[in-house]
Amino acid sequence: MGEYIWNLPIPPNDVNDSRTWIQNPHGAYTAKSAYSWLSLKRIGFGPHRLFWRIIWKLKMLSKIKIFSWRIGQDILPTYVNIARICQNFSTIFLRCKNSDEMLLHALKECLKARETLILGGMNNRLLDGSYVRCIDKLEDILRELDAKAIANLFTLLWNCWNNINKLVFQGKDDPTMVVWERASGPLAIILEFLT
Repeated sequence: MGEYIWNLPIPPNDVNDSRTWIQNPHGAYTAKSAYSWLSLKRIGFGPHRLFWRIIWKLKMLSKIKIFSWRIGQDILPTYVNIARICQNFSTIFLRCKNSDEMLLHALKECLKARETLILGGMNNRLLDGSYVRCIDKLEDILRELDAKAIANLFTLLWNCWNNINKLVFQGKDDPTMVVWERASGPLAIILEFLT
């Protein structure tokens, strides 16, 4: 350790030394910047900066951007998230009735969600893989797709989530093709997305 200290370069006398807080764009430490940094680090912002930057720059409806943010934070009201708050709340997914309703399962692993994503142009390479958090899966997908395809994906996920809510609150479950068409819009956009 002493040798490392001994080998540190000593700058000339006329250089002003200053402390810099790298978590603030101005380099100044404030209690607010430290609190923000700790909060963002706790919720997992640090490793997922790519995800957040891409989401807010996409050309899509604001409500879908907020939905995408909620996916990244895992704060959508899935049965598993509700069960953390309400005791004795069943976590069984209403659609398939053989798994807990977690975000990853509801939007990717459930057979109906998987059919919808495949119909939307997602291939097995992008759908497969074992993930604990939905944001990790989405971040891997974001690295592979362009901005338009990402916006289409989140719009499709938005419609999948709305269809789950329709099942929960109205007892109706739209066919996969209807969910996909609702997300895709006119036929020209659909064909462009698939090519």
